[in-house]
Amino acid sequence: METKKWSTKKKVLVSILVILCAAIIAGVLYMFFKPDPLPQVSTAKVTKGSITQTLDMSGKVSSSQKGNFVPIDGTKVLTVNVKVGEYVKKGDVLATFDTSSLNSVLAEKQQAYLTAVENYNNAKNTAVSSSAQLKEINARLAEINKELEKQEQEQNKNNNQNKNDQNKTDSDASNKFWELVSKALGMDDINAALKKLDELLNSGNSNIFGSGVSELQMEKMQLELKKVTLEAQSGTITQSTYKTIMEASKKELDSLTASISSLKKGWIAEYDGIVSEVNITPGETCRSAASANIDISSIIDLASGNTNVADIVNALLGQTQSGITVEYYPFVVDFVLGKADIFKVSLDMPCRVTAADDTVVDGVVTYISPVATQSSGVDISSLIGSGSANGVDAKVTIDNPTSSVIIGLDVDISIDVDSKNNVLLVPSEAVKNDSTGTYVYIYNPKTKRITFSKVELGISDDTRYEIVSGCNEGDIVITSVPTGTTLADGDKVKVVTSK
Repeated sequence: METKKWSTKKKVLVSILVILCAAIIAGVLYMFFKPDPLPQVSTAKVTKGSITQTLDMSGKVSSSQKGNFVPIDGTKVLTVNVKVGEYVKKGDVLATFDTSSLNSVLAEKQQAYLTAVENYNNAKNTAVSSSAQLKEINARLAEINKELEKQEQEQNKNNNQNKNDQNKTDSDASNKFWELVSKALGMDDINAALKKLDELLNSGNSNIFGSGVSELQMEKMQLELKKVTLEAQSGTITQSTYKTIMEASKKELDSLTASISSLKKGWIAEYDGIVSEVNITPGETCRSAASANIDISSIIDLASGNTNVADIVNALLGQTQSGITVEYYPFVVDFVLGKADIFKVSLDMPCRVTAADDTVVDGVVTYISPVATQSSGVDISSLIGSGSANGVDAKVTIDNPTSSVIIGLDVDISIDVDSKNNVLLVPSEAVKNDSTGTYVYIYNPKTKRITFSKVELGISDDTRYEIVSGCNEGDIVITSVPTGTTLADGDKVKVVTSK
């Protein structure tokens, strides 16, 4: 049989169909058996260099000391040379005064002191005299009590109605007497009240206690009243109160004498600083807040409790408002060191202080408390329960603050606590942590595979870690991987960026 030959057109068509089928089959097979794409990673080289570890904290600014210039009552202001917010230099004259009127003020203070001394001495002398009289009164009261007991025994023998009436009369009189004494002791002016009661007793008018009071009972009440009065006068509270007033008067006199001497030259800044308060104006005559009238009986009454006598007197004397206040340099920043940072910081360490406008000034650590205190704030450790809020108070001193460093505002503090040179460094994002420890992945550019390597870290800064062991200079480490990708030892990766 003769073989039928295909035409050229048919041959071409069949060839195309065969190729198309092969391509489809190859595509299907590739879809089922194609390898997963390699993770795209970023890398960086392990290098040698220098690194500095910094401790960053925040704190509040205050002045190391204040210049409180207090005017003397009655002083006339001539000039005021500063305003709030102005900077002053040591030796600058802040204000001047007319001191011609101060002689009379000084004389008043001197007289007040002399009066206080006299009152104190009188209180001491009265206490000595009262103590002696108390012995005599107690002896006479003992005699009277014996006589009254004797009379009562005799009346018991007679056992008549007159005895019962007399006992009741004396008992009622005694009750009324002590009721009056109790009221007198509760009055503002104790001495005046006791004196009035004494006058009533000495007048011979016993009707205030009822009729039929015996003469012996009247004498006893007079002596009891005298005893109460003398005990009040001989008490240590009265003496200590007068002594405190005397000492306060002396302090005011000494302060006034020194102030008058300085006022003649004007108020002068002792150091460089900034003016924070001005409460005087040219031409005015300074008047302090009116001092409270010192009622000695009120002071004694208050002092009978647990209140300190000196605190009472100081409160009654009042405080004079500052005329000008200067916040002297240097400024200080108060902050708290946590337990993890205490031993990293030491005295005289230099630091950088960053103000709210990012201005940076130099500072130095000048104080670290030897005792930990309980923080009043809230920190992360206390919130998660991993530690207490205890810390150590510390201070940084700023010798040359700028206008950006404002008293009362918070600033940031950066202290370089450690520094090393010529050490192995890796980017911080290359270091990983899990339950097995701290590690990095090292990339082999020949095999395109990674190796798991545990590392020991040294110090760090904001962007790098020191590698103590686990890497060598020139090693390539993985710094980032796509989100959701997990690497394992021996994996192949594709490097897309490198440093």
